[in-house]
Amino acid sequence: MRKIVQIQVLPADAESASNRLCALCDDGSLWLWASQAADGWQPLPPIPAASPDAVADTVNKPAQAGARWTAEDDTQLAQLWYEAQLDVARIAAQVQRSEGAIVSRLVKLDFFASSEDARAANRLRRKTPVDSTPD
Repeated sequence: MRKIVQIQVLPADAESASNRLCALCDDGSLWLWASQAADGWQPLPPIPAASPDAVADTVNKPAQAGARWTAEDDTQLAQLWYEAQLDVARIAAQVQRSEGAIVSRLVKLDFFASSEDARAANRLRRKTPVDSTPD
């Protein structure tokens, strides 16, 4: 037997001025009840499932996406940018964050005045190979 797990009062319908309720049941179904409707509770169409692209976007996010930046993370970012001179893509892969997050953090830490400045420096860095030979 289906059980209601949540009920929400909806604003009155402008046409009929009837009170309406929406109920979520334990099986995931949604039902609508209007005070002036003779037929009682009516099922609402199911909520469409997420598209495969939307699911893939959430599955393919870097492991640290959305996580707070710690002081240690900032120190590591500074080391990878200034000492190792890695580009944004390589830093993002190493610290498991998005490229946009790396650019934003470089600006937040005042390494650059704007995101565009950080991206311009990154474009130059990608064109210039890092010299890995000892001095």
